[in-house]
Amino acid sequence: MNSIYVSGPISVHILQNGNIKYYLFGDVHTKPKINSCQEMYGLSCTSINRTFDNIIRRNTNCWSIAALLYNWFKVNNDNKIMTDFFLEIPFIKTKERERIQPLINIVSKRHDNLNNDDDVDDQINQLWILTLELLFKDYLVPDKRLCSKYIHMHYADTRLTANTTDDINLFLVADFMESKYYDYILNFLYNDRYEIYDKIYMGNENLDKVINSFKLPNDPEFVKRFKDIIRMQVIRNGIKLHRVAAEYNRLKEIHPEIAYKLRNFVFEILDTFTEDDLDEDMFKSISALEMDIYTLSRIFIQQKLNSTEETVVFAGANHITTYYTFLTDVLNYKELYNSPHDPELDIKCVQIPTKFIQAKIE
Repeated sequence: MNSIYVSGPISVHILQNGNIKYYLFGDVHTKPKINSCQEMYGLSCTSINRTFDNIIRRNTNCWSIAALLYNWFKVNNDNKIMTDFFLEIPFIKTKERERIQPLINIVSKRHDNLNNDDDVDDQINQLWILTLELLFKDYLVPDKRLCSKYIHMHYADTRLTANTTDDINLFLVADFMESKYYDYILNFLYNDRYEIYDKIYMGNENLDKVINSFKLPNDPEFVKRFKDIIRMQVIRNGIKLHRVAAEYNRLKEIHPEIAYKLRNFVFEILDTFTEDDLDEDMFKSISALEMDIYTLSRIFIQQKLNSTEETVVFAGANHITTYYTFLTDVLNYKELYNSPHDPELDIKCVQIPTKFIQAKIE
């Protein structure tokens, strides 16, 4: 087999810097069966079983992303390959993940009623991100000592609460469309976008002081949303920082040159938006940078702490494009393989040359 089909991602980039390899998988947040390898090409793929504790091997060159990562991390742990996995799921402070509890309950009832249905058709597989969160739930916990010795798993999304019923990010403006202050809110966020990122998400001053330094629109719900980001504060060296800023400041201590380049990179992206673009989509794009700063900072911090050999990321395709661009265009990392996202197609099936992942599927 010259290549392996992977059902789930719409893009994949494989990079290398020194002895560290990066595998970046891009997701589109729609139901797994739509435009999958199975639907598009009639393939039968190795998949996760219905009790989410093993894989169902099929004698084909197709794997679902869940089965691939399940086997990948088992192989890496057995072979003592230090691995960091980042998944676009919300931060939680407890071991229990509230939003997937209904899925956990379904899986727990299946042990007495087993069959080998493909995971793409599984009724609980509503999004690949949720499927992976369910599959790796025991390791996606704040205390990394509970992880496998060689596999460390990390949440990546700081913009949502654990149950995703409310937003924490300032730029998710859909809730304010009916407000008489809507235009003021958009103009405030646009005009102050640099200062918000500089002070809140990359700054080193006390968060409560920073929040009170902004002159906010008069909408009481927006003021509440703005001040609500205090929920994401952590204390570092006696200073209250937003969780994203705390990671960015750790990056500055460990890799100051990368932190400097990341800050410039973020501001160059903020430069690309204009007053002609003041709509919900634009602010969604701006909001994504919060997660991107956090994830990129943690990638390099964890490498330093863990002597990482492989970094695997599964996130929305636009996030993945940002990471790919930073690693290749800014840091000049070597590109081993590139299968970019085609926004006109959104086919959730990528081909990867077998040589890059052969060891992960044996």
